[in-house]
Amino acid sequence: MDDDGRVRYEKVIRCEQLATAPFRFQYTVLREESSRLAHDELAEAVRSQLLGAKLNERSLPSRFFYDDTGSALYERITRTEDYYLTRCEREIFRKHGDRILDLAAGVAPGAFTELQSRSKPSAIHLIELGAGDGHKTALLLQRALERGLRVTYRPIDISERAMVACAEHVMAMLGDPENGFRWAHGREQKTQFTFHGVVGDFMECLQYILQGRKGHISPGLASGAPPATGNGADTAIDASIDEHARHLVMFIGSSIGNFDYNSAVGFCAGVRQLLRPGRDLFLIGFDLRKSHVVMQRAYSDREGITAEFNRNLLTRLNRELGANFNPAKFEHFAQFNVRLGAMESFLVATEPMRIVFQHLDKESDSSAVECKPVLELRAWESIHTEYSWKYTMEEITELMRKAGFADILASFFDPRNWFVDSVFRP
Repeated sequence: MDDDGRVRYEKVIRCEQLATAPFRFQYTVLREESSRLAHDELAEAVRSQLLGAKLNERSLPSRFFYDDTGSALYERITRTEDYYLTRCEREIFRKHGDRILDLAAGVAPGAFTELQSRSKPSAIHLIELGAGDGHKTALLLQRALERGLRVTYRPIDISERAMVACAEHVMAMLGDPENGFRWAHGREQKTQFTFHGVVGDFMECLQYILQGRKGHISPGLASGAPPATGNGADTAIDASIDEHARHLVMFIGSSIGNFDYNSAVGFCAGVRQLLRPGRDLFLIGFDLRKSHVVMQRAYSDREGITAEFNRNLLTRLNRELGANFNPAKFEHFAQFNVRLGAMESFLVATEPMRIVFQHLDKESDSSAVECKPVLELRAWESIHTEYSWKYTMEEITELMRKAGFADILASFFDPRNWFVDSVFRP
């Protein structure tokens, strides 16, 4: 990261398939997950929540799941038969996408016919927190362009690899005529669709987008990548806020469920403080309470990908902190805590083990094992890895009220009422 704590580098993504299309793809890296700060945060969590915890109270925050490998595994989880959340939200976007876009564009429901007749199409600005590979949001992007809207999409993710995957997926959807996509109904627009992602901490990235500075290209810093040329690739994209634009900030996929109640209120309040009353909107997804059998299968899929996802956390500790976990000697266990209203995930040691952390303290130059932090685990002792909170509509309304939002502007449900995407105004 630069001394001012802002942009590390910016990178333009090229795609020959879209060489003549009015699309532009770029992302800015504010902070990579592999940076020193990320190491220090992981090390501190190990000290306080593993080494410093009592028996049967050991835990690690679920945010450390998402290194590059973890992000890729999570995207695989979302495609399993047991993980209903993704299917529910795709159904919502397919059925209610036009209404969501109406809200984003600030027009009356069903006004897209009038929008298409304008010489200059209306613009929408979508900002997505934790975008992953963007496969659900791509449904909205595709529909917006079919309607003749001019679209700016600003995905945010902690993983640069996930950001590249997001760009590639959106490229594939918007550039494939077999998917039925026809951009702008033949209009010749200089830039009909702009993709400008930001890699780093969610709040840091959101503040950068809404209150940031003019973007600039630094080709020499993009991991040795050659300067991008042609098709407008060497033109800076304005990374600062358009004071006249209306932004729809999206936090979908029930990501809010990974926060406990007070943290969820704090997170949403942080988003609220960055939005402009009377203009910007916040769309957030909540997984609703339902049969515990359905929920438990979603967090312990029959293909075993969720188990691999959890064990990857141990692999990360081995790689980044020099630990000696054997992930194969841990079982993944998930359960629904009825009183908390949350799914819980654990890694359970199947035998006694002694874990040494060789690189917990980067400044330490001692190679003696006896000087290194040690974690002693008993057979069948557990490490808590995740909460995923489930909500009722009454709880959602109260949570968002405490975060400073007005009443729900609109709520969109899947056919079984298992999931909801609600839109709030600050």
